[in-house]
Amino acid sequence: MSKMLQGYAGRDGETCPPVRPTRLVLDRSFLDLLTPAVKNARSSITICAYAWRWYGFEPELAVQRFNNAVFQAMRRGVSVRVITDNLTTSEQLAALGFDSVHIGFKVVLHTKSIQIDENLLMIGSHNLTKSATSDNYEASIFTSDTETNRQFAEYFNKLWNVAHAS
Repeated sequence: MSKMLQGYAGRDGETCPPVRPTRLVLDRSFLDLLTPAVKNARSSITICAYAWRWYGFEPELAVQRFNNAVFQAMRRGVSVRVITDNLTTSEQLAALGFDSVHIGFKVVLHTKSIQIDENLLMIGSHNLTKSATSDNYEASIFTSDTETNRQFAEYFNKLWNVAHAS
């Protein structure tokens, strides 16, 4: 099995590249991994959110504990930039002090990602909502692969610039 993770030689002798350092995260365990990572963020958090809800009257929810961790990271000086698909969400986040932009009205931002310190990337199907983190079947990948994180940071910055230009 470990040889498969390092590279697979097909029938023609061609070897596929090794599997990058990733972890598949299914369903409800998503925030169990993500919230501590946010609490340990040192310099930056970037978030692409198709749907992000705040549940101020339900502080016991895992998603609200995550929300509070992001807010606390911002308050301790971590740069938090958020791109959303929803103008109202973007305005609500900006009112809380987040650097938040709405991608525009002519395209859909369906990306769901969080990158921490440009060296840990979560990308997948999880929205930042109560149902996505407690009821739905969801799958996301966490990766610390350097090249993948570099490429995603470049992608995020491109989207950020597009959102500011619109």
